[in-house]
Amino acid sequence: MAHLRVENLTKTFHAGGEPVRAVGGVSFTIERGKTLALIGESGSGKSTVGRLVLRLVDADAGRVHLGDVDVLSLPPHRVRAQRREMQIVFQEPFESLNPRMRVADIVAEPLVIHERGLTKDQRRQRVRDVLDEVGLVDYGDRYPQGLSGGQQQRIGIARALITNPSFVVLDEPTSSLDLSVQAQVLDVLSQVQERHGLAYLYISHDLATVREIADDVAVMYRGEFREVGPVAAITSDPRDPYTRLLMSGFLSVDPREAPAPLQSAPARPGVDLNEPGCVFRARCVHVAEECSGTDLSLSPVGDTKMLRQVRCVRHDELAPAPDDVPRSGADPTCPPPDRQER
Repeated sequence: MAHLRVENLTKTFHAGGEPVRAVGGVSFTIERGKTLALIGESGSGKSTVGRLVLRLVDADAGRVHLGDVDVLSLPPHRVRAQRREMQIVFQEPFESLNPRMRVADIVAEPLVIHERGLTKDQRRQRVRDVLDEVGLVDYGDRYPQGLSGGQQQRIGIARALITNPSFVVLDEPTSSLDLSVQAQVLDVLSQVQERHGLAYLYISHDLATVREIADDVAVMYRGEFREVGPVAAITSDPRDPYTRLLMSGFLSVDPREAPAPLQSAPARPGVDLNEPGCVFRARCVHVAEECSGTDLSLSPVGDTKMLRQVRCVRHDELAPAPDDVPRSGADPTCPPPDRQER
């Protein structure tokens, strides 16, 4: 049974008086112990989805259920209490840490808000336990500016875990780290998830880390999901033209392999994306008459047991030939490694 259920989540911002649709009616579920990744270009709406789910930003419409709790209908005083169940790890670790506070005090801060009945000794032990869980048990007396980027991010993870949440938004948690440190942080996140059965919403533009940590992936463009399904299926056989474009931007780890050609055309002038139709049609090399005039919905593709959906009306025509599979930085025919074997 899904632990997080999101239905028709919608948000429009107004920039200079003009409406800008940031999120246009997305729906998804995440089970305990599972990870859904959101990928897409900058400005596609990924981070906004995470903030809407956590009610850091108010949604215009939609429903968010965490367990049995209807998050969007909670009055403000109950939202604060609900935050102990849903936490976030931010993109830039140092910017989210107070440089004037010691690590132990930073990690303990959520306990001061959510568990005021704890004694100082109990609070100290909880902090020590969670720092041990992220591999920094001896760093409580240090200041964040004295730590590496990877260590700072682990502090952010520890602070998110201190209230024993069941759902965590990971907003590009490895984007500012080098590759070796990325692997360490992902390993910590995977171990913590397995130990506590956490549900993750993993927001990223890095396909390599998505393949490592995610079970399913949703590809976003202009506030809507273009393709949704198991990460191995979508990265090896993308059926939406935008997904193909996104995959073609990732280089193979094999220097002998040439990058895949970009599956995109220059934006066509005169296409009004406020009119019904595919929002990618101005850039799509496969655009056809049926791509305009009617708003398109996600439709099942292939084996229904895979629960894979795509928005493109021509997805059946886009099944790749063997030499046409976009490069993804790894063998696209291989599924992500089983995290239980680490």
